[in-house]
Amino acid sequence: MILNKKPIRIWGFSFGMSSREGAFVLVILILIGAFSYTNFISAFIRTHDTQRKNDLKRIAGAVKDYAYDFSYYPPASSDNKILACGTPESLQPCDWGIDSLRDIKDLTYPPYTPTLPRDPQAHLGKTYVYYSDSRDFYLFAALENRLDDEYNEKVASLEISCGTRICNFGIASSGRPEDFLGGTSATDSALPK
Repeated sequence: MILNKKPIRIWGFSFGMSSREGAFVLVILILIGAFSYTNFISAFIRTHDTQRKNDLKRIAGAVKDYAYDFSYYPPASSDNKILACGTPESLQPCDWGIDSLRDIKDLTYPPYTPTLPRDPQAHLGKTYVYYSDSRDFYLFAALENRLDDEYNEKVASLEISCGTRICNFGIASSGRPEDFLGGTSATDSALPK
C-alpha cells in the first residue's frame, strides 16, 4: 500500500515529512531544550556556590592577614559586616563588593583585599555574614545547592540570615562554623571564647 504523504508547509516552506513525523521531531526538540535548560540552571547554581565558597576563603585570608598585623581580627558591625572602614576616629562597616580591607591608619600599605567580595546574587538580597569578637571570627554564606559537598546542615540549623536565605556554609577562625553560639556583633558576649 502506497501512502500519499503531504509535505508539511510552514510559512510557505515545504518539508518532506508527514505531520506525524513533524510532531515527533518537535517533541524531540522540546525534550532536548528542557534537558539543556535544567543543565544550564544547574551549572549556574554550581557557579554561584563555587564563587561563594571562594569569596569566603578570600575574605578569611584577608581577615587573618589583618590579624597578623594588628594582633586581633577586625570587629563586626551590628549589621554583620567587617568594621574596619572609614577613619581611625570613626570606624564604619565595610560594604561587600565596594570597600577594601586595609590599614586605615596607613593608606600607603597595600590592602589585604582590594575589594571585599559580595554574594553573586546580592541584587536579590543575598549577603555574606561576618561575626567577630576580635579573638575569633565566623563567616557565613547561603549555598543554593543542598547536595553540595560543603552544604552544612548544622550551620543551617543555626538559622542565621544571609539576607533573603538562611546561611548553610561557613568558615571559622578556629573550630567549626557550626560551633557558633550566636550574637550579632563584637559587643555580644555569646561568641565562643
